[in-house]
Amino acid sequence: MTPESLRLESLLDAVVDLAAEARNLDVASYENEPLARITEQLLPSTVAVLVRGREVLDRLLAVCETGAPGARAPSPPDSSGQFQRQVDALMSDGRGDALDRQLVADLCFLACGELRRKLEELTRLQAAGDRWGLLAGAAGARRKLVKAAAAVDNTACRGLGRPPRLGFATETALSLAARQTVAKFRWRLLAQAIDDCESRLRHAGGCLAWLVGRDGYLHLRASDRRVTRELQSRVLAWLGPPQREPQAGVHLWQDILGFTALLLEVNRRLDVERHDSELVARALAGGWDSLATARASLRPLLGLDEELDACLLAPDERDDACLLPILRRLEGELTDAGAAAAGDEGEWRAASEASSHGPHRAKDHPYNREPSSQEIENER
Repeated sequence: MTPESLRLESLLDAVVDLAAEARNLDVASYENEPLARITEQLLPSTVAVLVRGREVLDRLLAVCETGAPGARAPSPPDSSGQFQRQVDALMSDGRGDALDRQLVADLCFLACGELRRKLEELTRLQAAGDRWGLLAGAAGARRKLVKAAAAVDNTACRGLGRPPRLGFATETALSLAARQTVAKFRWRLLAQAIDDCESRLRHAGGCLAWLVGRDGYLHLRASDRRVTRELQSRVLAWLGPPQREPQAGVHLWQDILGFTALLLEVNRRLDVERHDSELVARALAGGWDSLATARASLRPLLGLDEELDACLLAPDERDDACLLPILRRLEGELTDAGAAAAGDEGEWRAASEASSHGPHRAKDHPYNREPSSQEIENER
């Protein structure tokens, strides 16, 4: 190997290590912690990983840059939250088998600018004493560093003729993963018919704890994670002393049900709708050899429809006929929704971008407070 090749390999190893460091930032475990603990522990760890990320990616940029040094203009702050989609667009460009050094350089350049923005943002949030803002900022920084590292690793490894070491996921794929997590949570929550309020809320508390422990939890919007934690606290408070108020328990259960339904409004994202429509159309056109094959191919639709979820998650074997009418109904519904979205795509896209893997709020629910522009910016 030449010295330059050795340096490239060393930097690519460092990129993989960066992803591991970022994933080890256990942001969810700090959601019930006081601000002091977040600023003393989580914030320094997050800043250290971001600084190291900028250093590694900047060195890799210098190695891979094929244009004239310094030819690029400074990267503008990503105030519009486009970073993830910009990375997805770069990764979807036409690529050959040879190592595309310029593409690696473009990804590094984009990531360095975004990591700088996140560092500045965390400093502002610390000065403001914004507890949930810091949690959202740390989660967003973690997610973006992992995405950038995976994009660089996949691009470089493909060009070097070897399997990537990090899994790269588009924003649509992450939205679908979050939706599946919420669908499984909802299925667990409603799988048992429990009449007693105390038993029902104990069961709900266990389901909320299960949700928090899933990989897809951090892909929910910070405002939704905050409500999840609030509901957990309310369940614990109701189950503990003093004497429980039955009516308050009923209201709490209703709030949990309403919030669960809102989480599944991720289905209104334009990219998710397009994915669902295409998958349903392929399933109806191609058919399947067995029920097991059908369930596997339709698994990405979990969370789209309650009746379909029942068919996909039910443990008992059903014949193929139970799926066909559901898919035909969904085909019509998705076609209608797509036509409505096409009528005002700009508005839908703006709502989709603001959601960041979270729901659009229904107006008539207790948890209908729209996140502020600053909260949305923190999450990006």
